[in-house]
Amino acid sequence: MNSFKLFCLGCIALVHSTSFANTSRNPLEDLFSVSEDSGFVQVSVLNQTQESYELIIYQIDGTIVYKGRLGHEISLGKTFDFSNAVEGTYNFKFVSENGSKVVKSIKIG
Repeated sequence: MNSFKLFCLGCIALVHSTSFANTSRNPLEDLFSVSEDSGFVQVSVLNQTQESYELIIYQIDGTIVYKGRLGHEISLGKTFDFSNAVEGTYNFKFVSENGSKVVKSIKIG
């Protein structure tokens, strides 16, 4: 009976530890920010590797509302006027020249 309890505890510990395996965050996420204030959305990137980034802004249904390059400076920023944008969730997808991707979302309205 004691061995069975130890076996069950071992199984629970194994399941618990593996449940966190797919929840790891992309370490680059902290270098990107997207914030909204009074209808304007500010995008900022702390570009420590000085790579060139493409930014794609799209609605939740996949409609692209912006696609362009941010540059390769150490600090990148851009402001977008969303005061007349359709209410909803917008995704901001940052893609580096080496293929790294970070997606941030913001709700408008």
